[in-house]
Amino acid sequence: MADPVPQIPANFSNLDLEQAIKRANPRALDGLNPKKKAELLTAFKNSLGVQVTASMQSLRIAPMPTPEDLEKYKLVDPKFSTLIGDMAEKEQNFGHLRDAEIRKREFWLKTSGQIFAFIITMSSLGGGLYVIMNGHEVAGTIFSGLGLTGLVSLFLRAKQK
Repeated sequence: MADPVPQIPANFSNLDLEQAIKRANPRALDGLNPKKKAELLTAFKNSLGVQVTASMQSLRIAPMPTPEDLEKYKLVDPKFSTLIGDMAEKEQNFGHLRDAEIRKREFWLKTSGQIFAFIITMSSLGGGLYVIMNGHEVAGTIFSGLGLTGLVSLFLRAKQK
């Protein structure tokens, strides 16, 4: 089976190019007179004479550098690797403390919201009951009903989320 990608040396001649083309497809240049073949090979050679360079980049997202980088830091100053390790540890501790504080605040917000909802509901029900006991049944029922409606809507919205 023929090699699909011709292997061409760095400083190639027309003969090298012709051999590489024939390895890929033995009949590719058949039927060309020598002058046309030379012109074609020269045109290919000129178009293939482009130098290709490759570049590699790496991205590392971590609190610590790679071991190779740590060795380079040690060459500059032996204390750097310890300093970098201490900084990474402090950063991690700070992240844990920040997350714990966020969780505490979220808990307090939820708890205080529930407490205030309970107080408002009980006030509404108590006020409605007071109004009913003073002979205003319709107004007391509406007053209590609004309090219960608000409470029920809060629970329904919480369940939907």
